Amino acid sequence: AFLAVTAAEFGKIIFVHSPLLKYRKHAKNSLGVQAVTQVSHIAERFQKQRSDFLRAENFAAFFVEYFEKKLPEKERRILEKFSKISSQKKILRWKFLAQNGFLKAGIFRRIAQLIRW
Repeated sequence: AFLAVTAAEFGKIIFVHSPLLKYRKHAKNSLGVQAVTQVSHIAERFQKQRSDFLRAENFAAFFVEYFEKKLPEKERRILEKFSKISSQKKILRWKFLAQNGFLKAGIFRRIAQLIRW
């Protein structure tokens, strides 16, 4: 993630059209698409969203500290606010996320983001 974010901020990200690894799908996959019909699976996904959000908050704090002098002022301020977002009231968090394009894609992830964070 660090390399991707750094490339997005200071360089360029390109799409590679050719596959870089082989992937075989079978009945006992631990990766890939999973059914989300079981209540326990849905609960696990909600819990994972919470830890993902906290990890993103910590990553933003690290990124600002590491690249503080190289970041444009506006982006640095947004990342600083994001790195302290869990200390804000929920309605202010939602407003900040929406105004700065941080809302998750997909209805499940967006609902989890707004409920759990």
